[in-house]
Amino acid sequence: MRWAVVTSGLLIGAVFSSALAQTQNPLPIVSLPASGESIRIELDIFVDGRPPTVAWDQFLDRFFDFFDRDSDDSLTQTESGRMPPLPLPGQKQLTLDFPKLDGDGSGLVSRLELKDFCRERGYTPVVIRVETPSADDLRLTSVFRQWLDEDRHGITANVRRRTTRSMSRYDLDEDGALAFDELLGSAAELPTSNKSSPYETAGAGQRGARLRIRLDAPTPSIAVAEDATNLLTTVGVATANGVRYRGPQNAWMLAIDTQRKLPNVKSAGDFLAAQLQTVLGNRTELTLQEIKQDGGLSGLAELGLIADCNGDERLSLAELRSYTELVAAALRSQIWIIVADRCCNMFGLLDSDSDGRLSFVELAHVDEVIGIDVPSRPLPQQFQITFGTPPNRSWGGLMLPAAAKRIQTTAKEVKLGPRWFQALDRNGDGIVTPREFLGPREAYGQLDRDSDGMITLAEATTSTTR
Repeated sequence: MRWAVVTSGLLIGAVFSSALAQTQNPLPIVSLPASGESIRIELDIFVDGRPPTVAWDQFLDRFFDFFDRDSDDSLTQTESGRMPPLPLPGQKQLTLDFPKLDGDGSGLVSRLELKDFCRERGYTPVVIRVETPSADDLRLTSVFRQWLDEDRHGITANVRRRTTRSMSRYDLDEDGALAFDELLGSAAELPTSNKSSPYETAGAGQRGARLRIRLDAPTPSIAVAEDATNLLTTVGVATANGVRYRGPQNAWMLAIDTQRKLPNVKSAGDFLAAQLQTVLGNRTELTLQEIKQDGGLSGLAELGLIADCNGDERLSLAELRSYTELVAAALRSQIWIIVADRCCNMFGLLDSDSDGRLSFVELAHVDEVIGIDVPSRPLPQQFQITFGTPPNRSWGGLMLPAAAKRIQTTAKEVKLGPRWFQALDRNGDGIVTPREFLGPREAYGQLDRDSDGMITLAEATTSTTR
């Protein structure tokens, strides 16, 4: 099998079904229900050059060692009874019940018994979580249908001109970009549908592909088997945020974000450590009873019972830091693949820099993104793949902060081009829109030489030098 490599990542996922291949080394398999056809995708994932099983196996060894107080390489019922439950799909938890852990009835639990117990009951290195369209997806689908396919006869070749010229209808704060909330607010009175896609296309069986995904920092990558490249057409240029693809006949589109979203466990641990240090003063540890009675240490009450590594009913800074490092390792040890059906909500696909806003430049490329080579067709169905952790608010008594969101950056002032161009480009995005232009409409049309609804730096420079 030959491979074609694309940097910055790719993944194709399933929205309504997922399964694991029944092989000795099973690969996650997802099925993408696109345009009446089920696309079967095998995902061969590596993290820092290693399969996910390596980090999973190393974490369970570390997990075992943390609670093996006497370091005799086995767990008693008392030792295993301190272990917190492990997260499972469907907001469930795996309780480490000693009689079930002790598979051979020896009265002790071995490393192998712990790992077998976890694997057999769903605590696995890779988990697939499926998301159907949210209420916001359905509302924004209504907006994009009204905006890009108002007569419901399909998208036509003039979609870019229509998009840029009607942008002001949704740009409520007049900053030259459409924020997510602005578009969502405009959908308040629009009807929504509970269907994932209103268009039906006859399917012809199931096609498949195998993808090799490397979630390596700082440069993720993807290798696509060449016999599957007819299923995927790259949209735009790969960025640090991932890759966007179109399916056959532009009937569906896929956005893949290869940046793993992990909670900042270190910041949570540092916060708790600072609280504990303040109360400790010159002491080295507090009793669990003292922690329980101090309202300012409420975040340590449940955690302290588990983090007390030596079982002396006391908690030290070293024990707290060791436990938070264990939690961080736990979250890194699993790869949760979140596969979302976004209906026809195109916001994420058009937002190429993932800043939560659609700029005039991003909207100007809508025809390239959608693919106008297939005229008069419906809006493509949207799918999104991300990599994250269990959707839990806490792990073993430690409250988890939300995964960091990308910071929305403000546009920088453009210092190039004619002075009139710099003066009119008030939001500094490198183009002059009809709203920013202060002259007559005829003059704008002359400067906008390609009639795409915006005056670019190149057009402004050309007009000045003619």
